[in-house]
Amino acid sequence: MLLGLCCLPAIIVVFLAGFPLNQVPAASVMASGALTLAFGANKTWGDSSFSLLLTTCVGLAFSSWLGCLTGNVTPVYIAGAMLYAGLYVSLANVDNSAWWMVLQWSIAYLVSGYYAGSLEHAADRAALTGAGGLLQMVFIPGFPAFSVSPQGCQPPFMADVLSRHAA
Repeated sequence: MLLGLCCLPAIIVVFLAGFPLNQVPAASVMASGALTLAFGANKTWGDSSFSLLLTTCVGLAFSSWLGCLTGNVTPVYIAGAMLYAGLYVSLANVDNSAWWMVLQWSIAYLVSGYYAGSLEHAADRAALTGAGGLLQMVFIPGFPAFSVSPQGCQPPFMADVLSRHAA
């Protein structure tokens, strides 16, 4: 319901640092990692939100790196997109959380391919995306009005309401 509010603290911190340092493009890449992880706060993998979020974060960084590198060679980029699509489709009926995670990786790959560059550029983009995701992981459980539960990032009263309806 109010899951979107989970992303605000990390994104605010990222842009409060990026604007004065005149690093808005870098802050935007970092915010993309934070935003993605915020919307995964309501998902679990093996009864753990942490394992899903950490795996998603690592996958985002890797996919950003890979997209930046393969975007330089169109046939390789397209082949990578097909592999991501195949993995995505194969998980669609197996596990919703894993399916969502691979969807986020696919998006990171496709977007980063548009910003193709050198190995250094790819490493910078991967580091920024991963750092944004890790920053979000720090903020999600610490957001004062929310608690992360199996139902996700919810106001504390919503966790009680949802648990009563589940029973």
